[in-house]
Formats: sequence, C-alpha cells, structure tokens
Amino acid sequence: MKKLFLFALAMCVSASTFARTDVFPSSTYNQLNYGLYWFGANNQYEKASSATSQGSQFFDPTHPTLIFIHGW
Repeated sequence: MKKLFLFALAMCVSASTFARTDVFPSSTYNQLNYGLYWFGANNQYEKASSATSQGSQFFDPTHPTLIFIHGW
C-alpha cells in the first residue's frame, strides 16, 4: 500500500511539472545545445565555461556545489 501511494504521488508531481521554454532564447532549440548552466534568481543564467571556472555571478568555487542531472 505504501509503495502504491508513493507511486501515485510521484505520478501526480511529475505530471504537474513542465519544461519552460521561455527561459532560453529560441535559437537554443534550433540547434543542439549542451553544457552546464549556472542559474540565478528570475531565470537569469550563465553557461559554464573556462571563463566561469574561477567564479561567476551564480557560481562560487569556494562553496560546496551540488550538480543535479536529470535524464529521460
């Protein structure tokens, strides 16, 4: 019963989340784009690169960092 409840809860939560397409410019969806993005408040973002390896507006290398990866 507990597993059934957890499954039903997971399905409800996953059904209520949708990918937002208004965060990135439309050119992002017209060609393959991959990488790590640092996000801030109000959907501000910055793509991680060698320029951000020492820190950026959204990333501080002196603090612990959790990178969450989700897949299909």
